[in-house]
Amino acid sequence: MNGEGSSASVRLGLLEKAVALDPNFAEAWATLAWARIVHWRWNTNRGDPELREMAHQALDEAISLGPNLPHVPHAQSSFVLIEDNDLETSIDYLLKALSIDPSFSSSRRALGSRYWTLGRLSEAQHYMEEALSTDPRNSGTIDDLVSIYRVRNMWEKARVLTEAHMDPDQWQQYSLAYTRYLETGDLESFVKEGKRIEDKETFIWANFNWIDRDFQAAWLVHQNLDPDDWFVVSHYSPIGNWELQAALINFLIGDEARYLSESAKAIAKTRKVVENHPIAVPLNWSNLAIAYALKRDRAAMESAMAIAREKASDTTRKFRYQLKVELQIAMSYAIIGDNLKAIDTLEAASQLKSIDFFSRELALEPIFDRLRGNPRFDAFLED
Repeated sequence: MNGEGSSASVRLGLLEKAVALDPNFAEAWATLAWARIVHWRWNTNRGDPELREMAHQALDEAISLGPNLPHVPHAQSSFVLIEDNDLETSIDYLLKALSIDPSFSSSRRALGSRYWTLGRLSEAQHYMEEALSTDPRNSGTIDDLVSIYRVRNMWEKARVLTEAHMDPDQWQQYSLAYTRYLETGDLESFVKEGKRIEDKETFIWANFNWIDRDFQAAWLVHQNLDPDDWFVVSHYSPIGNWELQAALINFLIGDEARYLSESAKAIAKTRKVVENHPIAVPLNWSNLAIAYALKRDRAAMESAMAIAREKASDTTRKFRYQLKVELQIAMSYAIIGDNLKAIDTLEAASQLKSIDFFSRELALEPIFDRLRGNPRFDAFLED
């Protein structure tokens, strides 16, 4: 689930109480409509017609009671995006909300996110900065704006924002170190900064041991972590999947029984996700490709790759996901020993416009170490 989905889940109960207490509360109806359609997207099977119908009923109430409120087109923007995958119309609704109330922070944040998704960076930056000015503690806005500054090579802005708005904890330390790494490519300094973090029982510590190629140390930490802690897994695990990361660590340790066992768990868990959520992000499918590669099931691996690529080619996903998917596909080929196919994949991926820094990500990933020494691969690292 993403931050929007989590936020919607928290609000649902309160909003339903609000409209029960005051059936004429138009703003609450509009926000309830938004929360229900987002909940339908992220928390349930999209085949569930009842929750979707309830979302539309709430939207109809909001339109009837408050047609001139900014909350209404703001909610409508989520409906057309989620139901029709229509990003441009979604943006039009958000602009309409701001034409009604230029100070409406929720639409500023959403517009920044929509433009960020499209890779329209100057517009994304503009609206994210406006959103942050009225909601300076919004962690999602901060994370996205820091990422925008990085992609635009605004390194000082990224550092200042991180230091000013993030709590002085591990995430702030990690974000600052990662920004410096992306700017300089100094992997040794990145690892040294990471290993100064005091708490040694976290995903971030396992991650730095992974980057440092100390797989035994990574495994000692990893096996005691919570596989269901979505936020830390998605932020600190290089793969974003606890079981798959466990499988990869043990693959590089050389413990075949354990990495095959963890691969099976990763496949079972991820297949459940993609079966219940047809809109599952492309990385779920490229994660499956890696897991099948570990099990040496090439047919299943390439089937998952094809689905991942199809999903990542969508306009609403290309900028955020396409390069990540191709990197994981290349990892899969490297795992089964098809180094030529892995390098061909990376060569094509190097031309993609993306949120990610291609050469920097390659240097972080130990799986790609088996490609080092090939002049074509080494050329990527020199970029």
